[in-house]
Amino acid sequence: MIKRGLFLKIYLWFWSATIILFMTGMIVDRATESGPGEHFRKRVGQELSAYGQFAINILERENTASMRAFLVPLEEATDTKYFIFDHTGKELTGRKPPDEVLNLVARVTKTPPDRFPLFGDMGIAVQRFISQTGKEYLISEKKEHRRPPPPLAPHPPPFSENPYSLPIKIMTALVVSGIVCYILTRYVVSPIVELSRAARLLAGGNLSVRVKSVIGKRKDEISQLAEDFDMMAERVESLMTSQRSLLRDVSHELRSPLTRLYVALELCQQRLSPEDAKSLERITREADKLSELIGQILNLNRVDSGVAGLEKKREDLRLLIKGIVDDANFEGKKMNRVVRILPGEECIIMGNSMLLQSAIENVVRNAVRYTAEGSEVVISLRRAGDGDSGSIIVSVADHGPGVPESEIVHLFKPFYRFDNGGTDKTCGAGLGLTIAEAAVRIHGGTIRAANAAEGGLLVEMSFPVC
Repeated sequence: MIKRGLFLKIYLWFWSATIILFMTGMIVDRATESGPGEHFRKRVGQELSAYGQFAINILERENTASMRAFLVPLEEATDTKYFIFDHTGKELTGRKPPDEVLNLVARVTKTPPDRFPLFGDMGIAVQRFISQTGKEYLISEKKEHRRPPPPLAPHPPPFSENPYSLPIKIMTALVVSGIVCYILTRYVVSPIVELSRAARLLAGGNLSVRVKSVIGKRKDEISQLAEDFDMMAERVESLMTSQRSLLRDVSHELRSPLTRLYVALELCQQRLSPEDAKSLERITREADKLSELIGQILNLNRVDSGVAGLEKKREDLRLLIKGIVDDANFEGKKMNRVVRILPGEECIIMGNSMLLQSAIENVVRNAVRYTAEGSEVVISLRRAGDGDSGSIIVSVADHGPGVPESEIVHLFKPFYRFDNGGTDKTCGAGLGLTIAEAAVRIHGGTIRAANAAEGGLLVEMSFPVC
């Protein structure tokens, strides 16, 4: 999923707000005694106290038989059995209470007075009260359920004093609110994640990416953002396509007059004396630079437009680099510069040999151009990570003057060349590293440059393993 930062934050905020509201409601109900449970508890407590007072008044004034005579019609009317106990737990009506009633009465002495009436299973409740003579008694009721309840109960049904009932209710509320908040958070965050993914793909060179169809038929600000993103992507794709087409057409058009210029130079050199022919060397060098620039522009255009349908196969990077090293050493002899590859293990990746060679060769040529005369360029390969998630890192280090830290971020921009002291003969067209960056990116890798601690520039290309 996604980096889960925003998702987790929104989810926790929604869930926390739900829990806070739930707990606040419970606290307010308990503080104001306004919840449905408190209303029912008060009603039952008042009824039991009233019945108990009547029964004990009769018992204290008359006898047990008179008290039973009062309770019998009351039990018939309410479909409930009533039992009266003194403060020691002795039953005063002369009847044997059920075990569940006796168990609940035994708990009374351990329960704070403000928790009365105390409820048990099977519709049992016990209420403590004080008679007019100041004695403490207990009255218990047990619903008989001999006849069906009325269709509309005027009060909430009795609840159980099961010690697990409250935790179960709280856990149920937490689980339900957690699921609802998860669905809501996912609904809010998922399109943002999709937009982020599309933005990364667009920045990585995939100009065909669109998000409106993936996000769906939403009618909100996020849907509008998706439409705006698609419009921006279409505009960028159109501009980039036009730019590539313009570069390709201009480069091809320049090829023809450049070819004719070379033919004219050759004819002039054949007709002039050796001394006069030297004056044409400057023109020839400039023509060579122009030819190299046109070639690199066409190469960059091919790399940028070659993402779709790119044929890839297993390539041995070490074997490919050995060929590049041989060519670079042949060209570097006249400048007294050497390219060396460090020994290491076999490195296999899935890639296109032409683009891989173009990427690595441009980095190596750039290093040979800037390394000090009589020094060497060192290439090394190493594996990073394990298994399919690992990568192969190709490092190219020279012994040149390096690059100012403020300029490193611009090295891979087209036509960028930093001022190395005005030595024009060492400056290229400014497209070599740009081509390398595009080729590495197409392979799902990354490229970075940094000044080495011992001097010179270090360029590292990272490729995912196959």
